[in-house]
Amino acid sequence: TPATILLLASKAFDVSPKEVLTESRARPLIYVRAFYSKYMTSLGIYSLNQIGDQLGRTHASIINAVKNANNLIETERYFYDKWELFMELVTKLTNPDTDVA
Repeated sequence: TPATILLLASKAFDVSPKEVLTESRARPLIYVRAFYSKYMTSLGIYSLNQIGDQLGRTHASIINAVKNANNLIETERYFYDKWELFMELVTKLTNPDTDVA
């Protein structure tokens, strides 16, 4: 569910999902929103407006968040590692029998 994905993205950055839904522009919260947006758009079942509604943002904010997430993951090792952790958490949730190193 979207709430579960938000929880996992929050866990990767050690923040509370409730904090993510606030208006705060603290960096860790921005990163969680970006990772969440990137993952949710990759599923192809939610519109940009639906994802924005889940985060209290507009569709334009979601487009920007995905762009920023892609850029950070490609250029910064720290964010690449955080993305890998997030994806590991998602994989464990969706495929509990999968052995993720």
